[in-house]
Amino acid sequence: MKIVNRVINWLKLKKYKSVKIHNAQFVFDQNYDVGLKEYYLYITKLLIRALHGSKEKYVIFFGIQQLKLAPKNIPVITIDLQIEHTLVKAGGRGSENSPIGKVGFQESSSENYLVRIANYQHLINQDIIIDYSRINLINIKLGGHYKEYIKKTFLIAPTLYELKSYSSNENRQYDTITLFRNPDEPRRKEFIQTLNNRNVRFENLNNIFDDLDSVYLNTKMLINIRQTDFHDTLEELRILPALRCGVIVISEDAPLKKYCRYSEYILWEKLENLPDLILDVQKNYAAYHSKIFNPKFYTRMNRLSKANELNAFKIRNEIESILKR
Repeated sequence: MKIVNRVINWLKLKKYKSVKIHNAQFVFDQNYDVGLKEYYLYITKLLIRALHGSKEKYVIFFGIQQLKLAPKNIPVITIDLQIEHTLVKAGGRGSENSPIGKVGFQESSSENYLVRIANYQHLINQDIIIDYSRINLINIKLGGHYKEYIKKTFLIAPTLYELKSYSSNENRQYDTITLFRNPDEPRRKEFIQTLNNRNVRFENLNNIFDDLDSVYLNTKMLINIRQTDFHDTLEELRILPALRCGVIVISEDAPLKKYCRYSEYILWEKLENLPDLILDVQKNYAAYHSKIFNPKFYTRMNRLSKANELNAFKIRNEIESILKR
């Protein structure tokens, strides 16, 4: 393991962290992208826990984009995240050369979404890919263009934060919020103007990345709309953590939402009708809250967390299978 130790020491200089798991080393980035760090570290913990059952000798690099060194004579397993929208309309940013899929536009059954995989060449070269969205995976599978890609892809939903029992009479600082990192994006800027014209009270919070649960736990309602007119995958990295903190999520309608395993706990509406829905929820908050956060909600959330644990073990099994090839 001298070669491995030399590589690990080099990685530490780059502020990567290595965790020893029996004969293996799990290397991850402590300074991962700030907007995704909580999700990334959540997966890191899941994988390390699952890998404790493995006794094989190898090194895992998780989410590390450039490796200048790699141990010789020791198996290396690479894992990375796919966190982009795959349901994209032609002309959308990053959609060049993306094949046409099988999912039709909600507003037009005569046109279909593309199946866009950002950074495809990088991802297909990984041993294992992790996606946050079942909707993404359904779109890719239905498209039928990326069979080798889908074989190595696993779903880990962003079930961040401890699940608690919530009531509508909790004292929460924020009534209604948006989380637009850039509120001047044309689509979101127009939506904000519409809310202001309708006298819908709300507050946009941006550049909050660490301990986002402290914000959610002090928020009654979250408004979710997409950034552009082209990228249409449901923003589950924002929605699911909020729900798990007792926040009512009011969202623009989304394609393939029936495949989201918690869609019945989201309040859906077309973009142009969202102000009316928001006003109604603000007026009848307690009634909406009790309808959403019922016993079935907590059962579903626990099942999602359990599914993530099972998928982490499937990843471990896949790693062991790769090592035997």
